[in-house]
Amino acid sequence: MTPERIHPTGTPLPLHSSSSTRTVEQQATHGVSHGELIRRAGQAAARWLRALRPDAKTIWIACGPGNNGADGYACASELQKALQPWGGQVSCTPPLHCSDKMDSLSKLFIDAAQEAGVTWSATPTSATDIAVDALFGLGQLHNRPIDSPWLDYLTHLCQAPDYFAIDLPTGLDADTGQWQEVCRPKSLTQKRHTISLLTLKPGLWTHQGRDAAGDIWFAPLIDQPINVAPDFYLHREPAIEGSSVQLLPHSSHKGTKGHVWVVGGAPGMTGATILAGTAAFQAGAGKVQLFVLNEEAVSAISAMHPRLMTQDIGQMASALGRNRECQPQVLVCGCGAGDRIESWLPLILHLSCTLILDADALNAISKSETLQATLKHRVNRGWQTILTPHPAEAARLLKTSTSKIQDHRMLAAEQIASLTGAYVVLKGSGTVVASPYTNETSTINPTGDASLAVAGTGDELAGWLGGQIAQHSSGSQHQSLHRLICKAVWQHGTGLASTAFR
Repeated sequence: MTPERIHPTGTPLPLHSSSSTRTVEQQATHGVSHGELIRRAGQAAARWLRALRPDAKTIWIACGPGNNGADGYACASELQKALQPWGGQVSCTPPLHCSDKMDSLSKLFIDAAQEAGVTWSATPTSATDIAVDALFGLGQLHNRPIDSPWLDYLTHLCQAPDYFAIDLPTGLDADTGQWQEVCRPKSLTQKRHTISLLTLKPGLWTHQGRDAAGDIWFAPLIDQPINVAPDFYLHREPAIEGSSVQLLPHSSHKGTKGHVWVVGGAPGMTGATILAGTAAFQAGAGKVQLFVLNEEAVSAISAMHPRLMTQDIGQMASALGRNRECQPQVLVCGCGAGDRIESWLPLILHLSCTLILDADALNAISKSETLQATLKHRVNRGWQTILTPHPAEAARLLKTSTSKIQDHRMLAAEQIASLTGAYVVLKGSGTVVASPYTNETSTINPTGDASLAVAGTGDELAGWLGGQIAQHSSGSQHQSLHRLICKAVWQHGTGLASTAFR
């Protein structure tokens, strides 16, 4: 099968953990033998390498003692057959030192590689065009130390200008995206490429997985459908053609496009609230009101951003006291709010609109069992809540460390969703969207890069979510909230929301 490059556009793709992948492999071998799967893996990897580097004539493959190493030997045979007429040469790391660990199937592919003309070399030469990692795949435990000779092979792989991994980069946890320090390249300029075999693994897409894997390709190896439920989905949206503005009826007005309130903006932090409000407009909301926790800033914000209709927080309480029906479809709370938001959260949590809680609102909830209980009670009333923590805020909610959140991002997001009854958007590399409902599978977002690692992008995301949800809540186009959240996060990562800064 011809490998396919995974783009951020398209339909969502299933992601399978290491355990699920082993189940898929067991199902696959009911139709084809294990040896045939390895042969197909070698063919797919060889096609992929030749497509990426058609000019390459000298290739070195570091092969491990297990199935991943067998994939490497199978790939070497295919490459040698293709390159030999053109004077090319493939070499693999010598198998003799680990022959006692290899089963008969692995030895079969070693013999086939040698018969095809593959040579043995513990190191690449200065003329090597491609260095390939086929050391450890799913069989490697993340915390298991890597000893020589594997460590020596890794050193050469880390020093290569281009790195190619078959199935998984060595040292990357397929489930969590944790990446062993010893496996990282010596230079940030190294170009990295990975072909994932049989299934796509979640660890390739979150935490340190994107840095480890680089450009990701996929070879399913089998034709029959997989009857193993995915653990997660990689969320993707169709390619955007022409204008990104949603087509709306000509008779639309501000009331049909949704109403968003943004609450935050303590002294010295009003910029966060302005960013959220502007992003809500940019996402399509018909009306946005700011209620700031700094009365002295109201006039300045109103003069500079008249469309945001800024008032101080006391006027929000007065408006609700006069008419509870005046509340919006969506309320974004916490952006630049500081400690002042704590006294307002009991009122805000009792509003029936969809709430998006960010930043200091999350910090306040993490410190108060009363607020946590009130938040959970919203579920019993059928009200929807979305939490948008970064890893440190998620750690406060779960009473753990930021490093533990990062090392288990999917689990952390799902735990917060279960504890609070809210949707959770755990920000970071491979943002995770988790649902409190068991019939909605968590997703990982593939868009965005290090350019989002600046102050203000989280506020922008919260506002963008608010604007997207509000316009769909008030219009005739019904989409599930989970679907809308995934779409908004994807759009934010692509840069569609970046004009909110202008």
